[in-house]
Amino acid sequence: MTLKNTSEKMFRTSIKIAIYVFVILGIIIVAKSSYSFGKSIFTGKGKDSAPGKDITITVSKGESLKEIANDAKTSGIVDNSIVFYIQLKLYMSKSDKIKEGQYTLNSSMSGENLVNKLIAGDEQDSK
Repeated sequence: MTLKNTSEKMFRTSIKIAIYVFVILGIIIVAKSSYSFGKSIFTGKGKDSAPGKDITITVSKGESLKEIANDAKTSGIVDNSIVFYIQLKLYMSKSDKIKEGQYTLNSSMSGENLVNKLIAGDEQDSK
């Protein structure tokens, strides 16, 4: 075996090792991100710690879940509209409907509590 062949094999081996390292690092980064995203969906924590801030939002007739999630993000009730949208989809049964009206929500409420309040439609707040 010549010096040229040996150096080519070492170069190819080095490239393979570098590719494996990058793939493993990519898998670790994706796994950590996925875990954080899933934890934010299922955790019982709100955006702020108690007592939080009371914020009033209005749900209009025919407003989609994405629009409600975006409104919640814009008004400061939640940090992430995508996470809240997924929570809306997960915590609502097929027969549940969000009632139109004004809601006073607190930024310390968990996603599940926010969804339940939107479904229940407080007597004093809903139309």
